[in-house]
Amino acid sequence: MKRVLQTRLGALVMLTLVALVTAMVIKVCFAFNSPIYKETRIFLTNGWNTYTDTKAGYSFDYPQNVHFSVSHDADSIYNTINIAFELPMTHGYQGMVIRVEDNPEELPIDRLLEQLYMKRSHKTPPGDFSQFIDPITVSGMPAFRTCILPDVSEFHVFILHGAKVYDFAPVHDAAANMDAKSLSLFYQVLSTFTLNP
Repeated sequence: MKRVLQTRLGALVMLTLVALVTAMVIKVCFAFNSPIYKETRIFLTNGWNTYTDTKAGYSFDYPQNVHFSVSHDADSIYNTINIAFELPMTHGYQGMVIRVEDNPEELPIDRLLEQLYMKRSHKTPPGDFSQFIDPITVSGMPAFRTCILPDVSEFHVFILHGAKVYDFAPVHDAAANMDAKSLSLFYQVLSTFTLNP
């Protein structure tokens, strides 16, 4: 009789644990599928797709014939988008990356670049950053182009919006130069960028 009670009690404890773990998994799944974290891809009739990230608050279009990946850096709450272009007669990797950075103090572009320079290079910035910043317009929004950051990108385009900074950069193999077709595609994708409410 004692053994039967122990078996039933053990089964009840195990059933309770399974129910608790299941409830936690369901809660986590619903949290990550809520509109706050939702990402969507829509296929357009012109042969391009639209990617939307509601957490980071933006959308953009990109060609269907690319390698599109979403990654998450440990030091950011936002996803990083990597797009590898498939271009005939082009050697090596050609593509672009889109990052979203927090800017809680809403720093102006020169101060923001100083911080990013130190974060990415672990070195002291080389003086006045304003001489390395070109104001441009992206989809009717003010933006900034710079080549001061120490990485493999030819340049970066930044859009500052409230407490967020959107960073776009063409990327390629270190052994290859940026292809003109790849650069043209970078600007085409960039021109579709929109901020979402």
